[in-house]
Amino acid sequence: MAINADPAQRANPSARWLQMTGRRRRTARYVVAVSALASLLSDRRTRESVIVLALGVAAAAGLAREGQSRSLARLLAWDERQYRRYLSKAEKNQA
Repeated sequence: MAINADPAQRANPSARWLQMTGRRRRTARYVVAVSALASLLSDRRTRESVIVLALGVAAAAGLAREGQSRSLARLLAWDERQYRRYLSKAEKNQA
């Protein structure tokens, strides 16, 4: 890559970004993202926060599943009561 001595481009870093091709832009974004991720993972507090967050999400998912199963059991019991009520009304109408 040739060094450009144009003072306008040195003053405006976005001009250099605009000249980059799509592949170079993606590569630059990838390098920045990987270096940011590496710096985050090297921080102990960040790792601890991520672990606590993962445990919290897992616990919340478990609670949601339990709540859903109880709700489903209540719905099935209600449906059974409604069906029995329907059958008893049908038997009374036939008699």
